[in-house]
Amino acid sequence: VIRQDPAAGKKVKKGREIDLTISTGPELVKVENVVGKMRREATLILEENFQVEIKEVHSEEPVNTVVAQDPGAGISIPKGSTVTLSVSKGGQPFKLKDLRGFTLEEATTWLELFNLRLRHVAEDYNENVGAGLVYSQFPEPNEMVQAGDFVDLYISKGPKEPPEPVLEDYPIEISTTDIPEGEIITVIIRDEAGTRTETYVSDGQPIITVGFGSGTVEVKWGDQTETKTFP
Repeated sequence: VIRQDPAAGKKVKKGREIDLTISTGPELVKVENVVGKMRREATLILEENFQVEIKEVHSEEPVNTVVAQDPGAGISIPKGSTVTLSVSKGGQPFKLKDLRGFTLEEATTWLELFNLRLRHVAEDYNENVGAGLVYSQFPEPNEMVQAGDFVDLYISKGPKEPPEPVLEDYPIEISTTDIPEGEIITVIIRDEAGTRTETYVSDGQPIITVGFGSGTVEVKWGDQTETKTFP
């Protein structure tokens, strides 16, 4: 009984009826399903009728996602009661494997197995790691990560090839004083740049050509041959 009429203490005649108001209990409200919603949205929905308590738990679901609720959806409870939400704070942290020496395919397979995301892949020359293999990573090996984290991989292109040597050039002068005019002259140059054959017609003027590094120059005309070295 939560109320009566006439009120307590009043005098009434014998046999008079008394009106009594009987409580049916607290107002019951059905709990909505907020599992899968983000923390803020779920809280706003429930706070219309309930107190909300948050409990953070490790989960493979995205951070701040509601993964469980107590009481469960559809249960009717007194208005103003407390509903506890279990909210994801990400997966259980674990040590990142040392992926150095893995191929990109092998490293990617491992990351997918542990729900880690490959964010960036870069290639560069490396003197110590073979081409196509991971030579560095971020985060570093054995650092703590959890599902959903990003990982960067750096792939070796192998040792950098040494630059081509710069060959010094030497001017070569071939005298044609002793060669009859009009004679066909064949000049064969063998040096660090390779072998080249040049053809001239004797006009009494010296022939100027170029050799690279060191080598020999062979001059032929008629049945004559002369060879000299340079530099």
